[in-house]
Amino acid sequence: MRNQRTLLVGILLAAVAGCGMPPMEKFTSADGKFEVLFPGKPKETKQSTAAGELKMYTCEFSSGAYSVQWIDIPATAKESEELLKKRLEGARDGGVGAVNGKVQADKEIKLDGKYPGRDFTGDVPAQSGLLRCRVYFVEGRLYQVMAVGKKAFVESAETTKYLDSFKYTG
Repeated sequence: MRNQRTLLVGILLAAVAGCGMPPMEKFTSADGKFEVLFPGKPKETKQSTAAGELKMYTCEFSSGAYSVQWIDIPATAKESEELLKKRLEGARDGGVGAVNGKVQADKEIKLDGKYPGRDFTGDVPAQSGLLRCRVYFVEGRLYQVMAVGKKAFVESAETTKYLDSFKYTG
């Protein structure tokens, strides 16, 4: 009986500790000019878009995924804060719209107290899940720091720790 209780406590602790994900480790991207805590080594991919090359770093798990994406948009470095705010709203609407979702929460934020950003959450109806994303414009670059997956995954303390860990290093 005691062994069964010990096993049960161990299983519950593993579930509370992040659904069996590896521990968070600092990941630094020299060319991306950022650092973030990822649970494991992220997979790097690139995608050509009309705006330029999008670079992505992603860690996937059965319950969801974490991803940092960035793309250079040099013209934004000289744009007014009001125009950047509209671009960030467009990024929010495009991100949630791409999954046929609806915005559940949204607020303006700043990275390092000076770079404009948005923190938003939207539903992902096709997967009965959520998307939480922080987007920032930093010196002509758009960063997207994202978690997508099951509700428990996206709303977990681990996800908040991941999102909060993003730092610009440029």
